[in-house]
Amino acid sequence: MTAVHLQTERLKLVPEETAFLETAYAIASDQEANRLMLYMPVASKTEVYDYLKLAEDEWKSPLEEQVRFYFAILLDGKHIGEISIDIIDDGVGEFGWILQKDYWRRGIVSEAALALLDFARDTLHLKRMVAHCDTENVGSYRVMEKLGMRRVAEYGGRRNRLAPEEERRELRYELEFP
Repeated sequence: MTAVHLQTERLKLVPEETAFLETAYAIASDQEANRLMLYMPVASKTEVYDYLKLAEDEWKSPLEEQVRFYFAILLDGKHIGEISIDIIDDGVGEFGWILQKDYWRRGIVSEAALALLDFARDTLHLKRMVAHCDTENVGSYRVMEKLGMRRVAEYGGRRNRLAPEEERRELRYELEFP
C-alpha cells in the first residue's frame, strides 16, 4: 500500500480502507447531513463497502499511477469523515469531502483541505483544483472560499438521491496553483 499519511495540528489523514466501513456507513447514510449532497445518502452498506474497497485498492498502486486519493479524517484516532482528490484531467484535481455532522463548524474540513492542497501541489504536481457544492450548502462553499478558491460557475440540473425529481443548483469553485 502506498503509505501516504498527512498530519495537521489536530488531524491525521490516512488512506481510506474497508476497516472504516461502520463509521463510513453511519456518515454516508445520514439523511439529514447529506440532504444537499449529489450522490448521498448511500442506499446500502454494500455500496459503502464497494466504495471503500475501490479506495483501498487504489492505494495499492504506485503514487504516480493513482487517480483517486481518498483519505479518512481521524480526530483523536476516531474516524469522523473523508476528504479526497480525484484527478479529473491532466493537472486538475477535484476535491470532495464528507464529515460526521457532530463535527461541523469546527474548522476540521478547512484544516484537512489545506493539508490536501499542499499534497496536491507539492506531491501530485497539480496545477488546479476544482470543487462543487449545492448552492444551499453554505458550509462547503465557505470552506472553498477560505481555501482561496473562487466561484466560477453556477448551473442546474443536478439531483440528490433523496429527491431525484428535484432540480438543484450547483456551484463550481476553482483554485489555480502559482
